[in-house]
Amino acid sequence: MDTIIKILSLISICLSTCYSFAQQNTVHNDSVTSYDLAYNKLKKLYIEQLDSDVYKKQKVVFRKFYKKMNFEGDASEITPDPIPWIKENLEKTDFFSVTEAELEWAQYMLLYEEDLKQNADYHDYLVEVVLKFGGKIAASVIKDVVEEYPDKFFNKDSPEELYKD
Repeated sequence: MDTIIKILSLISICLSTCYSFAQQNTVHNDSVTSYDLAYNKLKKLYIEQLDSDVYKKQKVVFRKFYKKMNFEGDASEITPDPIPWIKENLEKTDFFSVTEAELEWAQYMLLYEEDLKQNADYHDYLVEVVLKFGGKIAASVIKDVVEEYPDKFFNKDSPEELYKD
């Protein structure tokens, strides 16, 4: 009988240890799984945004605008509004006037706002996951999408598409 109690006691300790270990791993795996789920959903939404017509139009308008700026400085000089820099440096740009630049920037901003509306799932979820997991999740998604789908960033727009009106 003493031997049976010792065996049951050992089994109980073993089961208790295994249960404790399983609980710790379950909590850890849940957080990893929740990150993975968030990562995959954000990546899917990001690719959908990149493939949306409004985003493609926005990208073309921005590239044309930026090319005309002939800007080579620090982005902080022109963010969030490049018009003051253009006013001070019109002669360095390919814009005929500040008004032309303002109209093209307004066109870009309208497309940007439309992108925010049409791709609200992406933009809202981006904020949610960055608040939950930090900015590294967004950086990882962008890095991976750039590596997996370089044509969405580098070769998609032919010169004809980039400059057509």
